[in-house]
Amino acid sequence: MNERGDEQASTLFFRESLLHEMFFSEKPRLAELTVRYEALRCDIMRQYYENKEYGNVIRIATTLDIHEDIDPDVSSEVCYYEAQAYAKMENYPMAKDAFFREFELRKKYLGWEDDHTILACQNLGVLHSFCNEREDALACFREAYDHEVKKNGSDSEMAKKLLQYIDVVRS
Repeated sequence: MNERGDEQASTLFFRESLLHEMFFSEKPRLAELTVRYEALRCDIMRQYYENKEYGNVIRIATTLDIHEDIDPDVSSEVCYYEAQAYAKMENYPMAKDAFFREFELRKKYLGWEDDHTILACQNLGVLHSFCNEREDALACFREAYDHEVKKNGSDSEMAKKLLQYIDVVRS
């Protein structure tokens, strides 16, 4: 890694440490502060991902105390970046678990009306397909397709893309 990359990494680590110290020094408001702290750590995790520091993404994702009922979007995002990091590191079983958790959270809290829920189902299908789990992949793609058609019609870009995935898995 070049000097600039090392400087960026140390800055992110410093920000993460400072957040921890700042938020946990105020014990009376711990529950409220914990949620804010976790959201900020999620932001730092996203930056680690953008810097291709996948080990740090996984470290943060696995140590976050997720409050899914308070901020389900952040919880889902944590699972998404964790899954992507595992996939980049070619640890597909762990990636599949994280993608599944993301999909379940989005489905439970955001519903099929949210575009990210359909995308999460598609991502899970892609990983199943990559792992040669054709039936599971097909089930994910079909479910995502059905909800996409209900929401945006069969002419939407996502519906067309999902049909292509279905055709590839069938062949």
